[in-house]
Amino acid sequence: MQLQWIEDSSEPPRALGELLANCAYFMWERRVGDPISFAQKALKVCDMILGPSDPDPIRAATATITGTWKLPVFSARRECLVLFQKAFDLRSRWLETVLKPSKNDFLQLENVYNNTGAAHLVLEEYDSALSLFHGSLSATDTLGYTALINVLFKAASRSMLARTGWRTCPYT
Repeated sequence: MQLQWIEDSSEPPRALGELLANCAYFMWERRVGDPISFAQKALKVCDMILGPSDPDPIRAATATITGTWKLPVFSARRECLVLFQKAFDLRSRWLETVLKPSKNDFLQLENVYNNTGAAHLVLEEYDSALSLFHGSLSATDTLGYTALINVLFKAASRSMLARTGWRTCPYT
């Protein structure tokens, strides 16, 4: 799909950014085309439409899906972390603008804590990963999801074990 108007001066609507993000996800689900490249274009469109100071959740969602698909690609791991960090910053700023955050807002925040922690874990930056997993636990605990907390403890444990050379972990 050609997105000629990206270089034009015309302003596409916000809904187009959301549509492109959904199309990228659909492409990934159906294994059609190049969803990573498409998601990167969707992210570019969202950034252009909304601007760098707008914490709109569609920008965070698009950065998250793009980063998620890049995480398994060895050469793109650092870029993945940058995308997850962008999503983390956007979600955090979004929560500052919302008077009464919804459960979904907290779930999305918990998700970016996890994703950013996973990217640090893959890059063997264990202290950073552990700190983010703890942040995720706090967000999850706020919502009262005990089953998910179990999963997060396991993720934190993996981070601690890897950091200490697989000897001991206080969470197991």
